Amino acid sequence: MYPSGDANAKPLQVAICGAGIAGFAAAAAFRRQGHIVEIFESSAFSKEVGAAVGVPPNATLILKHLGYSKERARAVDYFGSQSRDCSGEGPIFHAFARPSTQTWGNEWMMVHRVDLHNEIRYLATGAEGKGTPAKLHLSTAVESCDPEKGILTLANGRVRQFDLIVGADGIYSKTRTSVLGKVVEAPIASKPTAAFRWVMPVSALEGKPELDWLLKEGAQGGRVTVSKEGHFLLCYPCRDKTLINSIAIHLDKRDQTKIGRNVASSKEELLEEFKCYAPKFKAWMELAEGVRIWQLRTMPVLDTWVNGRTCLIGDAAHAMFPTLGQGAAMVLEDSVVLAGLIPLGTRPDQINQRLRAYEGLRKERGEFVARQAELQAVVPEMRGTYSRSFEMQDKLMFYDAPKVAAEYYQKHFASKEQKAPAAYLERARL
Repeated sequence: MYPSGDANAKPLQVAICGAGIAGFAAAAAFRRQGHIVEIFESSAFSKEVGAAVGVPPNATLILKHLGYSKERARAVDYFGSQSRDCSGEGPIFHAFARPSTQTWGNEWMMVHRVDLHNEIRYLATGAEGKGTPAKLHLSTAVESCDPEKGILTLANGRVRQFDLIVGADGIYSKTRTSVLGKVVEAPIASKPTAAFRWVMPVSALEGKPELDWLLKEGAQGGRVTVSKEGHFLLCYPCRDKTLINSIAIHLDKRDQTKIGRNVASSKEELLEEFKCYAPKFKAWMELAEGVRIWQLRTMPVLDTWVNGRTCLIGDAAHAMFPTLGQGAAMVLEDSVVLAGLIPLGTRPDQINQRLRAYEGLRKERGEFVARQAELQAVVPEMRGTYSRSFEMQDKLMFYDAPKVAAEYYQKHFASKEQKAPAAYLERARL
């Protein structure tokens, strides 16, 4: 019945705090391991929110491991980015120009965040699939937890006990405070940075040849435009090529201590900030609707991600700038490495040992990506390093998270009675 093949083993009771991409990915991974999973989410999911997200090859590999459907996710293939100066003049630099399926073994995709979220939610809670569907508690905020005892206290006053608690509750994580024993918040960057975001239908391009640069010129992928002052505009299609996602990163002149991290903006503010751009680029901004502006933050290096039978994953541990397009990938990697070290048959008294192993495998890598994402946004000399460095690209996109977990498990924890789950072992044999 379960991937481990041990039908008599007792499943663990797993609580996941947060139902974002991190929470659902962890739930899907633990479900496949045969555990009983409950997810606690403060929101009601009453409306569609979010822009699009890049899914690089190291993330696509994980989605395949979890059993995703590219069609349900409405993903669009990505074949590199064209980067040019904001003046519209000079040569076009083709970043990430190597075909992803030939170079890294898996597709690189562009997906609307809501579509990706819905697909991973389906893998975690849907009736089909291996294991017991995870149970989702909406409008149920987590107040705190006792990380050593596995006791979860909800905002409604209820108290629950679990074998394992996973803090996937994002940049404002309450679980992080319990794990660390203190409040640690994401500070304002050394150079305050923000991003305008908006999504528009592809139909907005009809009858506008001045906007052919968005989709018709060159291979399908991102369109990047940069200025010497640090402006960075990225546009790419998503949702079966029916939408175009845009993100415009810039140094923030506002006092970020007095403004919300995600607030409504306007195309007028956008155009004023990006007034140095050539007319053909501003023509796209002039069509923008529903513009919002986000402060970009990253977590400082935390003392630990683990305490007792509780751990942190995703933005709760390593929130990062979108500069490298690896945010979703790091979340997915965390989830499957964590679950891969805790197969069906793991005893509660083994949890802390497995969490320490998870931290050892994931902390340095997650913090490296977060640090590079910030530096390559705010340090002029480092801008574009990732898009030019095949070495850094390979370091990130050749990473096989299920295989990493399987090999570590086999070396350090496996016994004749308890082997790594078949799906993970298959990765280790590749």
